[in-house]
Amino acid sequence: MNCLKCDKPGCYDFKVLEVRTLHVRDLPGEKRIQGLGDFKTYSICADCAKQYLTYLQEDHQKERHQYIIFGVIFLLGLLLSYFFWDLGAIRLLGLAALVCGTFGVFSTYQKAKIQKSSYGALASSQQLEKAAYEYLLTLLPKKFNLDDLTYIPINEETLQLKNGDLMILYKLLPAIAVEAFERIHPERS
Repeated sequence: MNCLKCDKPGCYDFKVLEVRTLHVRDLPGEKRIQGLGDFKTYSICADCAKQYLTYLQEDHQKERHQYIIFGVIFLLGLLLSYFFWDLGAIRLLGLAALVCGTFGVFSTYQKAKIQKSSYGALASSQQLEKAAYEYLLTLLPKKFNLDDLTYIPINEETLQLKNGDLMILYKLLPAIAVEAFERIHPERS
């Protein structure tokens, strides 16, 4: 099987189960309607996995972009609060922007730190495999018509999960978690 990105021969093959979720807005609130799609197999080559791992560990372009956005929000809040301190509504908007910018920078830093430590705990071959899977998730479609698409990997870790674990980890409805469990486990043999 060829790489999904560059069409070279793939090194890391992944089998996933597609989950479709439709969000329906109703008078009492929002409901979710879910259904399982087909099993699909994709592949990522070693070069693409290495590039993505390098991007995650060294480049930090995504984090820089988020730091800049939240920094601008923080500065805008600071300016609004300073210049319009006498006007209550605008002052409140400025203070809210200060809080939003601060929390945004802090959460971005925490996510980057957690990701770096999770990769640091793995061996280099496992790092590449994890990076290949995460890269695959960035390449796969997120929407199909009105449905949101998510994917459940079929691997040893997933095969050890129970219904409730699947429901929590992949945000499945209880009936869909049972169906996913039943569809995944015949794959073991």
